[in-house]
Amino acid sequence: MTDTGPVPIDGASAPDRVPFLEQAGGRGAWSTLLMTLVAIVILVFAQTGAYLLLIRPAEAMAVRDGAALLPTLAWFAGLFGSFGVVILLLVWIMPGLHGRSWRTLIAPDRRIDWGLLARSALLWGAIGGGGILLSATLGGEGPRADFDAVRLLSVIALTVWFVLIQVSAEELLFRGYLSQGLHRWLRRPWLIALPVALLFAAVHLGTHVGLPTFLLLMGISLFLSWITWRADRIEPAIGVHFAQNATSIYLVGWELIPAPSVFEPMETMTVGWGNLIGLAVAVGLYALVGVRWGLVLRR
Repeated sequence: MTDTGPVPIDGASAPDRVPFLEQAGGRGAWSTLLMTLVAIVILVFAQTGAYLLLIRPAEAMAVRDGAALLPTLAWFAGLFGSFGVVILLLVWIMPGLHGRSWRTLIAPDRRIDWGLLARSALLWGAIGGGGILLSATLGGEGPRADFDAVRLLSVIALTVWFVLIQVSAEELLFRGYLSQGLHRWLRRPWLIALPVALLFAAVHLGTHVGLPTFLLLMGISLFLSWITWRADRIEPAIGVHFAQNATSIYLVGWELIPAPSVFEPMETMTVGWGNLIGLAVAVGLYALVGVRWGLVLRR
């Protein structure tokens, strides 16, 4: 597939508009790097504080398996909702520090294309969710013994909005604010994507240290940067990130996240070389169906 640059979406492109990555216009490059680090530090403290105040890791399983929805809602609101601090920070600093609206971190036309976001999320969710179900079927793994579809759907309806806040904050910070700021020095999209991917991987690595994990996180970030550049706006990346996290939480499950899941939650998040192959296949399918065939990026 030949990569010819950004794809005009639904006729919204105009010959004289400034491309997404060039929105910073060369202003405040050093302050962009500084404020990115400040935002990440604030985010880490907000997350840690919310987590320690709301629930200790040892209690996560009891909350997840309990009948009451309120503790689960409070957990999601605190941990994932705390990412809203980053969005508020960007909304506050963009006009004063950079002389432009925070909406330029979304798209050149400063509007949110919800349809584009939804198409991207549905496609990546179908690819990722389908892969998980196929792997479980081939491995002879079925839903957890106490799986309750009604409870799962209730929890999703109440908490999925906080997941959307979390991924939006991360994409506005990494694919928007930081990527646009780096354009002053690194004019080519792939050069911008590399340091962004390194920082993205470092922030998400946590305790899961290992070369496959690091490469997987790098690959995910590079893919998110690529579709942002191709679309010339951030909604496709938010959609993919949202679907990735949602399937991980509600389908696969994780012991430290107190939400019901279809399959038995993992005690630790393990990543092997097979996950890298799976990511490559998923990215190829998204590029074919979503970009080349126009299911997500409509020419």
